[in-house]
Amino acid sequence: MNKFFAGLLAVVTLTSAGVGAEFDKLEQSMGRLAPGTYQLEWDPQVTVCHFYCVQQSMNYSLIKIEPSFVSAHPERLLFRVDSLRDEEAVGVILDASKGTGTRYDTAYIDSNRNWDISDDEPVTSKINTISGYPVMATDWVDIPSHQGAVSGDHCSYPIQVRYVFETGGKFPVGLQRRGGWKGVASSSSGKVAVTLLDTNANGTYGDRVATDGSVDLPSRFADVVLLKPATEDASDGASSPGCGYLLQNACQIGGCLYAIKASDIGDRLTIGEYTGKTGTIKIIAENIGGEPTGVSSATLSGDNGKFKITEKDSGEAQVPEGNYVAFATIKPHSERGMALVCKLTKPVDVVAGQCTNVSLNGSVKAEIVLIAEDANRPYEKMDFRITIGDVAVITSASQVHPELGAGFIPVKAQYFDSNNKLALETFTSGEQKFGCFLRSFNKPKLTPGQYTLHLVMDTYSTVGVIKAERTVVVK
Repeated sequence: MNKFFAGLLAVVTLTSAGVGAEFDKLEQSMGRLAPGTYQLEWDPQVTVCHFYCVQQSMNYSLIKIEPSFVSAHPERLLFRVDSLRDEEAVGVILDASKGTGTRYDTAYIDSNRNWDISDDEPVTSKINTISGYPVMATDWVDIPSHQGAVSGDHCSYPIQVRYVFETGGKFPVGLQRRGGWKGVASSSSGKVAVTLLDTNANGTYGDRVATDGSVDLPSRFADVVLLKPATEDASDGASSPGCGYLLQNACQIGGCLYAIKASDIGDRLTIGEYTGKTGTIKIIAENIGGEPTGVSSATLSGDNGKFKITEKDSGEAQVPEGNYVAFATIKPHSERGMALVCKLTKPVDVVAGQCTNVSLNGSVKAEIVLIAEDANRPYEKMDFRITIGDVAVITSASQVHPELGAGFIPVKAQYFDSNNKLALETFTSGEQKFGCFLRSFNKPKLTPGQYTLHLVMDTYSTVGVIKAERTVVVK
């Protein structure tokens, strides 16, 4: 291990570690799911804090009639609630009741979906709380909707929506919705509460993940089922809504693989054992002492969906055969230091009936790649890359306070010339809560030559300051 890697690889847990631990605990408490088809009932009060309608295109000409507005610049929006067609979206217009034009606090929602906003009463926002954060939100408004494809079997239960602003009102957040299917499934530990949501807002509830593994798909591309022990009731949003799982070919729950299918209407959920071919993947890494260790977490994305590896899995998981794009966080060497998230440079091919080993080891290299935006300004931007051998690229660095929990801290990059004079000081991109991405340093003013690069991070602990040093050449 070289000096640069030794300085960087004092790895700590990710910012989601607390949430992940809670998720794992809740998941394990559900036990093994019992195969069967379970009937679900429509519940108009199902509320999940981050369940928002998908914003549609900007075809605002569909709004035929508008009321008079106080603001000179009302904001027009279209949202998808049960269809992919623009003509079946829901129109929303935001207004500023005080006429300042800088603080939206009122929403006109086309509650009867006739594209005539003038016959809808304005709803004014007020202070509310979502997931412990103060926001401005309107009252809930009923709008007609349907469950299932209109051309086939379907129901026509209305849903409720409300518009959410951030507390300052300057930036709209979105159209929150509620309403979904609820029921109870059986497991080895008793009863499991089931909630089924149309998260991609196309009106059907059985949409499954479809991907070639090249992207990390967000949940809006498939519908989601929430599971948790039936002893809890989170319909009011006060407690955990449960563990959320994308509907995909194989659903990974509590270390087991299931085939879960929902009817298009959403009134039935079928759970069975996954019977496709599977293989095992095991990810190992080297700690700062050059000793083999595991990973604290990893995610795999492929044709059969998304899968995870947690610290308790010892870097190993059973997944369907196929190719996967993988991200991994090397297991912490100590309680303090920089967390490094790595993206594997090549897809991982998991073969049925075999164990595929992935090793995060090899020499570590730091490179600066200068990007010329035009011939007269050749050094306007550069990318900073740290690689581990030829197997992984480190995509972010962060530090978590060992006593106060998760909290990302920006990394400072300092470049010293041959006279040991500071030539440039900049921060890695990204905000505190998202981590510090090691790429895209904007507008550095470095002339060609050799520099010593220091990565510096205040640890807010007795360790003081973490420094990693590496010589880089700017050509």
